[in-house]
Amino acid sequence: MHSEKKTMNTVYRACELMRILAFMPEGLAFNRLQKLMSNIPSPTLARLLKALLDIQWVKKNQEGRYLTGDSFLYLSAIASETVHDENLIKSSVTELALLSEESSMFASFFEDSFVFTEKHEMPNSFHYIDINVKNNAHIRHGCGKVCLAYQHSNVIKKIIAKYKNELPAPEHKILAELKEIRDNSFFISKESLAVRFIAPVFSGTKNTFRGAIGISLVARSLSEKEIQKYREKVILIAGYLTQALGKKSGKNIRF
Repeated sequence: MHSEKKTMNTVYRACELMRILAFMPEGLAFNRLQKLMSNIPSPTLARLLKALLDIQWVKKNQEGRYLTGDSFLYLSAIASETVHDENLIKSSVTELALLSEESSMFASFFEDSFVFTEKHEMPNSFHYIDINVKNNAHIRHGCGKVCLAYQHSNVIKKIIAKYKNELPAPEHKILAELKEIRDNSFFISKESLAVRFIAPVFSGTKNTFRGAIGISLVARSLSEKEIQKYREKVILIAGYLTQALGKKSGKNIRF
């Protein structure tokens, strides 16, 4: 059983490493890879890279940066024609949960509500409501705020007017918060039951908002180091998914 678990951990780490390199065509130095894969000790990462170099899934350029290798690119080209958006979203949500070791989700705006269309819950982490259940708590729920922030201004005004008796703050403060979400392309929501780290996801040549991806932690105090760690992981996966869905989301996504 221990051997099987060790093998699965190695496979997962290899997949995560390839995902990182796939979206960094200029390559990454070892120390940058180590920072992005902070849950892997340096000797383990070095052994993993050597194994992937041997099968040409990874290559190393003259500057010492690691890039995707020819064998990996060939297999990717074969598979890319059959991948659907729903599968990309589902795999990204799972990847985020495994990477962060916290429960993750993907939420979309639907009519006058938002819904979780995918979720992956981790043991001892936060538990979500069922997927595809309409939720009207846009102004109180972090996922709802991110979904609402990227709607047309008329839709935002309509939602605020509809739930004006339930607003937790004056309208101008809510509008300012939604603008801040759009400006930062990221949001940390500190709620009574959870702390959420959420980023928007886009697709298509017009950079269309597709939804919000993120993690939810059982409410607790977090250090600045923990906040930065979770922030980086959510932004990383949001960037992966945005690019996989068709277009890099732009100015605020940083790897």
